[in-house]
Amino acid sequence: MFEFSEETYRGPYPESEPEVRAITSFILKRRRHFHAFITLHAFGNLWMLPFSFSTRIRPYDYHRTERLLLQMNQLSQNTFRIGQSSTVLYPATGTSEDWAKAIAQIPHTFSIELPPSTDAFDMRQDELNGFTFYADKDISTVAESTYRLLSLYIKNLAKLQHPSRITI
Repeated sequence: MFEFSEETYRGPYPESEPEVRAITSFILKRRRHFHAFITLHAFGNLWMLPFSFSTRIRPYDYHRTERLLLQMNQLSQNTFRIGQSSTVLYPATGTSEDWAKAIAQIPHTFSIELPPSTDAFDMRQDELNGFTFYADKDISTVAESTYRLLSLYIKNLAKLQHPSRITI
């Protein structure tokens, strides 16, 4: 059971918040135009695939997508840890990427924890209540590494004749 004060609290019922209802309505009305759904977060150096709610249930195209991302990660000389979000991070219910994959049926759905991993940040918790990001030297590295992998993935995806769809 999730408590409302927890980081992973999903709300009292699906689409309980007006902002969420507005976004889901917008996407569902235009779903044929969406081929990818990507959420960006800081930080952790993770490239995560659905589903977040379970460590045992995966979309039918999970292994193909994971294989392609692992190849692109190596080709782009990145160090993203790639896998199902419930196993590389933690299980969570009510995530937007699970909704995008299962309900909106957007074929290429990811959640990305941007580089670097936690050990690369200055973790002076008492002083800053979080981490310090040295934007002048680090932001270009983060943008470049994320773009390299995403660009390679999209280029290789374009070579596929049949974009994946899931049915629930």
